Amino acid sequence: MRPLAEYKGLAHLAAVIILLPLLAWRLALADTAGKWLAIRSIENEVAALRSQADYPAPHAAAATGTEHVSDGGLLGEILCGPGCCEVVRYTPYFAPGADGLMLHTAEIVLNTDFLSCVRIMDNIERTMPDSRLRSIMLRSVTPRGSAGPLLHATLVIQQITETNNTAQ
Repeated sequence: MRPLAEYKGLAHLAAVIILLPLLAWRLALADTAGKWLAIRSIENEVAALRSQADYPAPHAAAATGTEHVSDGGLLGEILCGPGCCEVVRYTPYFAPGADGLMLHTAEIVLNTDFLSCVRIMDNIERTMPDSRLRSIMLRSVTPRGSAGPLLHATLVIQQITETNNTAQ
């Protein structure tokens, strides 16, 4: 019994040096490191997808002759399909600009889910180079009798067009 007592301090030291870091890794750090690695792989996938996507080149808002804010044609262009969103309000505004330009602004209020709202904003950015999404306000609302919350999105879209001002 006496020879084992001489190594008791060494056994405690080995337990502190070897077992304590192993227990700390297993009980506290392994999950964090695993989630960090998963996030890194997702970031790499997103970077690869971003480089593969053919985003339109960023350019200044160009004045075009096709105007789609005042006649409501904008609604037909941004809606992603039947039943994906409900248009609550569509309000067009017009402001005369200088040098024969006119600023058209549309305020669109939608009740939708988050994924449909992201699809609509992506559609605006990709397919309407002459329009710009200037402001987005999002709220979560739960209508009466509804099972879950809806996203109440207010989008402000602007377009610059040339006016037919020939008198100079």
